[in-house]
Amino acid sequence: MEEFEREAPRQRGKGRSFTTIRAGRVSEIPEGGCKLVVHGHSRVAIFRVDGALHAVDDHCPHEGWSLAAGRLEGTILTCAGHDWQIDVRSGACLTMRKYRVKCFELIVDGDEIWLRLPAAREEAPGVRR
Repeated sequence: MEEFEREAPRQRGKGRSFTTIRAGRVSEIPEGGCKLVVHGHSRVAIFRVDGALHAVDDHCPHEGWSLAAGRLEGTILTCAGHDWQIDVRSGACLTMRKYRVKCFELIVDGDEIWLRLPAAREEAPGVRR
């Protein structure tokens, strides 16, 4: 787990305030691998699938287990806790379709990964229903 100090200025988009943080380097995440980024109360798992990066809230909608500890097969992530399955591209829960995991925007600039998070006073990352 890493927490990065460097932040870009807060931005507004669609009536909401965001902060963009440096989340690491593309070269740090192997194909089929994961990197956990912790910033304040936010825990975001970034997965690399077929060269593309996908960022989801790190909490399983079932019982909050860390999704970063799960098993990734293609774009389907299986939670290590109770085998719930999440599509990392959309956050859709395949086990119980009424649940969804929050996805986050990533900006890739060369090898640098930037993660866009809601500002602290906005909604905290978590399960969307």
